[in-house]
Amino acid sequence: MAERCFVQMLEDPRLQGLHLGLDPQNEFSLRQEFFPCCQGKGMRYDKEQNAQRLCPLRKRQKQVGELWRVFQKIWPGHHFPLISQALRGRVFSEAVSSIKGAAPQAGFLQGKENQPGTIWWLALVLAWRFGVQVHVISPKATYGQVLPVLEASSGLQAILLEQVVRLTHDFRYDRIAAGIQYAYKTNAFLWLEMCGESIDQARLSLTARRYRERLSGSRGGTPMEQMKRFLEPDCYAQLEDLHKNPRYVADFGGRDGLVP
Repeated sequence: MAERCFVQMLEDPRLQGLHLGLDPQNEFSLRQEFFPCCQGKGMRYDKEQNAQRLCPLRKRQKQVGELWRVFQKIWPGHHFPLISQALRGRVFSEAVSSIKGAAPQAGFLQGKENQPGTIWWLALVLAWRFGVQVHVISPKATYGQVLPVLEASSGLQAILLEQVVRLTHDFRYDRIAAGIQYAYKTNAFLWLEMCGESIDQARLSLTARRYRERLSGSRGGTPMEQMKRFLEPDCYAQLEDLHKNPRYVADFGGRDGLVP
């Protein structure tokens, strides 16, 4: 009997671990012992059918490799962020819920300014375990194309916006707004990494809150409340739609203006 393809098992939420089959200590290269059926080649010969059987292994490996290269360009000299086991479980659970339509299409993560954060782990989960095409938009990036080409994709897409802070800065605002609009028009998943407002506002004195507001260029509140203060009404309405509804709402005609 042929070995069961490990790639086909990756989407099973009972399978623990975010980077199973990958070596995070070696630029997320493949660990061959996880792929006995094809030795990591992404194809095997089926004697019964006299045919080559292909799987998405190479495609997913390519996406992970590209994600790693982007991370190195945006965060040179940094290690891929380490997160706790509990947080890994939450990241995976959020990804599963959104992809399966049990949670809204857009979500928020908490990050720290000027540090690579959890959003990179989410990108890795989406690309490796679910085969989602991920695109990280960062205000730190000064190279290449900010967004993918605006066209229908051959698979699921996800836009991940990191370091969302100081939206009064035109450069940051334009990138955040472009990411939201792209996700809305292409029916992509969307996650935003909010930075600089993680402290419980109720525990701060009025003076401390005002001091933090001056530093961050924003005021407290939920992520959606913060975004409403800075986004143009049309852009905020798009984010609100994504944040309220699962992806299938748009699939069944619940949203206008999608790219055909």
